[in-house]
Amino acid sequence: MSWSEHLSKAKAHLKCSRLDDSLREVNEALRVGGDREYTVYDSRAAIYERQGKPKNALQDVKNVIQLAPTHWQGYARASRLFLAVRKFDEAATMADMALARLDSNDSLRRRKLEELKVEVLDHRRRQIYHFGKLPVEIITAIFEMVVASNWTRVLTIWAVSRHWHDVALNTPNLWSTLVLTKRHPARHAQRWIERSKGRIRELSLRSTLPHSTVNLDKLSWSHLRICRLENHNIVGYVGGESKLYKLSTLEDLHVQEASPICNALLSIPESKLRRLTWDGPRFSWDVLAANHRNLTSLEVRNSLISPSLAEVMVVLESNPMLEQLVMVLDSSGPMSLASPPPLTLPNLHTLHLGNTPWVHFFTAVTTPSLETLRLSQIRRIGLVPLIDQRPKLISVALNSCIVSPTDLLVLLHSSPTLQSLELTRLDAVSSLVVEALVDHTGLESPICPVLDQLDISHCQDIKTALIVALLNSRNPQAEPTVGPAGVNQELSARAIQPLARIRTLKADGCPQIQANFIPWIRARVEIFSCVYMTRREASRRR
Repeated sequence: MSWSEHLSKAKAHLKCSRLDDSLREVNEALRVGGDREYTVYDSRAAIYERQGKPKNALQDVKNVIQLAPTHWQGYARASRLFLAVRKFDEAATMADMALARLDSNDSLRRRKLEELKVEVLDHRRRQIYHFGKLPVEIITAIFEMVVASNWTRVLTIWAVSRHWHDVALNTPNLWSTLVLTKRHPARHAQRWIERSKGRIRELSLRSTLPHSTVNLDKLSWSHLRICRLENHNIVGYVGGESKLYKLSTLEDLHVQEASPICNALLSIPESKLRRLTWDGPRFSWDVLAANHRNLTSLEVRNSLISPSLAEVMVVLESNPMLEQLVMVLDSSGPMSLASPPPLTLPNLHTLHLGNTPWVHFFTAVTTPSLETLRLSQIRRIGLVPLIDQRPKLISVALNSCIVSPTDLLVLLHSSPTLQSLELTRLDAVSSLVVEALVDHTGLESPICPVLDQLDISHCQDIKTALIVALLNSRNPQAEPTVGPAGVNQELSARAIQPLARIRTLKADGCPQIQANFIPWIRARVEIFSCVYMTRREASRRR
């Protein structure tokens, strides 16, 4: 049998997608004299292309071009194969050579080849490294924006490519955040200090870091702006209390699990500290008042010794530009009935008091810009002075507090801008507030008209009917419907003005909410949570 007969059989098998049989016939055609015919190699290349073997096909296409350099077929197939292996420059060159050898009257094949070339050029355009053409200044600015929200991203940038690697290593600002843990702290500190040229802006010493294992002598303390300490004292790293002036440029200090030794940090001379977070058993209020007068944020948590309101007022007087004040004490101490001279904090927008014994806090402190108020574990506090100030509250949260329901209702009625309300572990009070949110009879305007987040978790007196009435009032449907178990849910027509819909409703730990009403409630609220008890609580009761 001649090579042409084998080739005919191979083409028939290929047409029926019997690739193995077709390949066998082509190989036989080459063996019996077809090795000088370009059509045989072209057929085998087509078989390899169908089998997903572009490298084998390219070897045969090379033979096709050598045997028939003036024919367009070999170049066209080579263009398709180079495209398959993502060699776009070669694919474009082969497409041009095929078009140059194609008959000018063959418009159909010319159109297909031109479409192939457009596809090749489109792929090549996508692969061009446009980012590398940017000036280094723009690239570094982009990298700094990426790293600003998460310092670990510098490691990803550093490993992407050689170009990015070089840019990262020559941009000290990308290495300005140093976080030390138990994982190779000495080596990590050395590399970061070298790459940042000693200009560390943010330093974090985690609780897992072994003590006295890191040398920070080459760190340029004048560039340090943020310091976070977990059960560590940085005084030893700067050279003792006599060298605390090195930390005078600090703007943000976070101290967690602080020991009494850390109180020395409150004595930084000529301090420019603006944000202070202190979580520890010992805290010196008088030292803070004497050395810091530029604070915009002050958070004190877990202080064993409850300060008097007079001590706190001294600190507030020294820092009149406070914007955020958080004081959560471990022990409330004896009730303080004394009322110091009044003080105004014009910029304070966030206030959180936890376990504090100061009954007359709002009598002593005026907060005209207050937006967020959180009270937790307060035995007694007067809200009437706060009501008189008429702050434009956006968020109010009360947790395990003893407050007057009447005063709280008046405060909510005088807060038309309130969007978030949290009343947790407030039996009796929470149900009265929810009833007020439903019933607007006799009121010129409804309470909290723009309220969209409500948390009434762990309130034992919250019942299903109260939740249904609230959602009928705040989240009406287009038409009156009948709810589960035949409860009538006609729309309330007493609302004087449109009310914002409740979008988030949390009622965890409320045992009087019936389970068969939960699907109906979830259909009315975007986010609804009603967890009866946690797994730990359930395991205790078994």
